[in-house]
Amino acid sequence: MPLRKVISRASHISNGRFRSYKHPTSDVAMIDAESDGELLFLRFAEMDPNVEAIVSQPTRLVPHVEGVAFDHVPDFALIADGRAQIHEVKSGRWYDDPMVRSRLVAAAEYVEGWPDWDYLVAPSSSLYDHPKLAAVTDLWRRHRRIWTKLQRRAILDHLVRRDAIIADVAAALAIPMGDHAPSERHILSLAAGGQIFINLDHPVGPTSMIRFPDQQALPPTLLPSIRPEPLRA
Repeated sequence: MPLRKVISRASHISNGRFRSYKHPTSDVAMIDAESDGELLFLRFAEMDPNVEAIVSQPTRLVPHVEGVAFDHVPDFALIADGRAQIHEVKSGRWYDDPMVRSRLVAAAEYVEGWPDWDYLVAPSSSLYDHPKLAAVTDLWRRHRRIWTKLQRRAILDHLVRRDAIIADVAAALAIPMGDHAPSERHILSLAAGGQIFINLDHPVGPTSMIRFPDQQALPPTLLPSIRPEPLRA
């Protein structure tokens, strides 16, 4: 249940719900978002193998700016890179507003007082201009659990020996597995679910390079979030 009232679709503020397999209390859950920027952030977080869990509007903070307390409900909490993180999504106009920036800096200092917590901001422009946006979006559209456990096991067994392109994996498994063999569509679905790692530097498709999901060799995070810093005078 979000702590803020999610504004209705009749509002000028775009909002919606995002289906996630990374909610900590359910195999699949609908996560609330209040803007197109937040929905896009969730898309990146869902496709990022570094992100283990996502919750919207997780808590209510009471930081201080110049000794005056203010109420702040952040957009999302994540478990990512082995740490707990608060993430806020802001448009460039709001991020560069002096009052908003001072509050974000105060919120960061407040959260960083908790052991092993980070407070980060994702400027929405960095999401829309992300060099991997097209590939992430294409992969996200394939985010359906259509693969079987047998197919997953066979693909992992193949990748544990070496990295490979999707088409080669499908071809290698076609004869020994027959009707039970995974197609390229199944393999992409597995990659979208974070069950295997995929190179998103190029368009997603049969020639995409995939590898075994070694948790000690995670790919760089997809999230462009940064720690908020005070505006320069």
